[in-house]
Amino acid sequence: MFNDRDLKLLAILLGREEWLPGKVLANMLYISARTLQGEIAQVNRLLRQNFTTIKIASNHRLGYYLEGNRTQLKAYIAKQKPVPLADPLHNISDILTILLYETDYITINEIADRTFLAPSSVNFNLSKVRQIISDTKHAELCVHPRKGFRLEAPEYIKRILIVNFLPDKITEVGKQYEAVKELYDTLEPMENIVIDVLTSESDIVEGNSFLPFIRHCALAIIRPSYGFIHTSSPSPHPVDPTLQRIVTRMEESFATHLDETELMCLSRRYEEFNRIGSARKSYPEIEELVHRFFRKAEADTGIRFSKDNGYIRHLCEQLYRMRQRIHTGSTPVTSHSALIESQYPAAFHLVHTILRDLLDEEIPPEEEHMLVPYIASLMYGAGGKLRINIVSDAPVAYIYRFRKELYERYSAYIEIIRIFPSYLYLKKFHDSDEDALFLTTEPSLVFEYPELVYVDLFEEAYQSEMISRQIRQKYNQLRIQSIQRFIEQFQTSEIQVNSSDDSWKDLLEKYRSVPLPEAISTSFIDADTLLVITHDLSEHMHVLMTLNSESYFLNNHIARISYFNISRDNDSNSFCDYIGIAVNSRR
Repeated sequence: MFNDRDLKLLAILLGREEWLPGKVLANMLYISARTLQGEIAQVNRLLRQNFTTIKIASNHRLGYYLEGNRTQLKAYIAKQKPVPLADPLHNISDILTILLYETDYITINEIADRTFLAPSSVNFNLSKVRQIISDTKHAELCVHPRKGFRLEAPEYIKRILIVNFLPDKITEVGKQYEAVKELYDTLEPMENIVIDVLTSESDIVEGNSFLPFIRHCALAIIRPSYGFIHTSSPSPHPVDPTLQRIVTRMEESFATHLDETELMCLSRRYEEFNRIGSARKSYPEIEELVHRFFRKAEADTGIRFSKDNGYIRHLCEQLYRMRQRIHTGSTPVTSHSALIESQYPAAFHLVHTILRDLLDEEIPPEEEHMLVPYIASLMYGAGGKLRINIVSDAPVAYIYRFRKELYERYSAYIEIIRIFPSYLYLKKFHDSDEDALFLTTEPSLVFEYPELVYVDLFEEAYQSEMISRQIRQKYNQLRIQSIQRFIEQFQTSEIQVNSSDDSWKDLLEKYRSVPLPEAISTSFIDADTLLVITHDLSEHMHVLMTLNSESYFLNNHIARISYFNISRDNDSNSFCDYIGIAVNSRR
C-alpha cells in the first residue's frame, strides 16, 4: 500500500513528460538522495505487484521518469487509502494533550501509563514539550518535585496549542478524554457549517487558515461544557456579519449558546483569516450598473459572461476610479489603444456601445480602452485565452507569487488565474469548469481528481517546461474547439462592390437591406481596412467587402470593409473569438 510520501512522489512524476533530476526530486520530497533511492525502490516494488508496464525508470545522468499508462495508475490509486507515515510528533502531541486537559499536576509515571511509553521515553519527549511551551507566549510548564508537571496558561493560549498540535485523527491517548472525543466528532459538521456560510457569501479564505478556524469553532462549543472557561475577555468590538451567521448556525446545530467572551475570542480568530477573495459590495450603485450591462449585452448579442466575483469587483473599482478621474479632469494617457482594439475587438464594441450608453456620460477614448480588458476577461473564451484554476492550501503569499510568475511568463495565453483552497474546490467548484487548466499543490488530490496537475511552488526552474506544455496544450485544444464550432455554423462572404457614389454606410445598408443601428463601432484593422461591428440582426454575419473605387473615412483611404454582426443566435462567444482571429490575421 502506498503511503503519503509515495503518493507525492508519483504526483510529481505524473505531470512530467521529461526526466526529473534526482536532486530536485529529493528536495521536493524533503528527503536525502539516499532516502530517495530507497523510496523509488519501494514504489517500484508496489507497482510491480499491480502492474506489468508501469514503473519509475532511473538514469544516473537524467534522473527519474514515470513509464506506463498514467491514467490507469491514477484510477487505481484513487481507490486506495494511503498508509499514513509515522508522525515524529506523535508522542509530543500525546503528552501535550494530557497537559492541556488535566487540571492538576501529573507525574512522569502517570503520563507513561496514559501514553503507553517508558518513563525514560516520556522524560526525553518532555524536553521537547518544554521547548514548545517556552516558545509560546503566556504559557509556562510548572514543575513540582513530588506532584510532577502542570501547564499554566490562559484558556485562549491552551486552545491555540490544541489547534496547532491536534493530530488529524484521534489517538489512543485522546480517546481517554471525553472532551477530546467530542471535539473530533464535532469537526466535520462544524466544517460543513462554515463552508456553507462562506460559499453563500462568496468569501474565499486561505486553506491553511481555514482548518485552524474550524478547530477554534469546535473548541468554543466543546471546551466550556467541560469546565475550561476563559478567565479573561478581549475588549468588546463589533462582530463581522459573516461570523455572526456562522455562530448562529453553530448554536442552532449544536443546541448551545456562545456567551459574550466566547464570541469575542472567536471573533479574534476570525480576523486572522487570510482572504483570497470576497464579493463584498464596495460600490453597490456601480455593481448594479455592471449587472445591467451583463443583462443588456446578453440580451442584445447572446454573449455569455463569467460572473467571477473577483473580476466584477475589479471592474467596479475601475469604473469608480474612472468616474473620479473624469470629474477631476485627470484622464490617463495610454499608447496601447490600437493594440487593445485589435486584441479584443468584440469587448471594445460592447464598451463603445452598450456600456457607454448605460454610464450616460461622455467617456474619453483612453478610459474606454482601459475598460476593455476587464470586459474581455469576463467574456467566456475572450480572445481564446485560457483560464487557470490553482487548488492549494499553501499560504496566500506563496500562491500569489506563483500566480504572478504565471502571468508574467504566459500572459499571451492566460485570461484569468483563480485560486481555490481545497475545501472550496471540493465543495463547490469540482467539475465546474471543464475548459480550464487545473493545477494543485496538494498531491493527494491528483489521484482522486484526474483534471488536477501537481505543481511545486518552489521549483519553477524544473517544472517550467511541464507547466508551459500543459498551458500550450490546453490553450491549443480550446482554440481548435472554438474554431471548429464556428466553421460548422458560419462562413465568411467575400464580395466586391463599387463605392464611387456611396459612402461605406450606404454600402452596408444596401447589403443588409436595413439601416445601420446606433450601436455601431468602427476602427482601422490596418492602413486601408475598416472594421465595422454591429449587433442588431438575427444572424451572425461576416462580410469582407473589397471596394473597386476610392472611398474615404476620417480622411483615410479605404480599400476594404470587414463587417461583422453579432447575433443572439448560436454561440456568440465563438463568433467573438473569430472576430479576434480575423482582425489579427490582417495585421
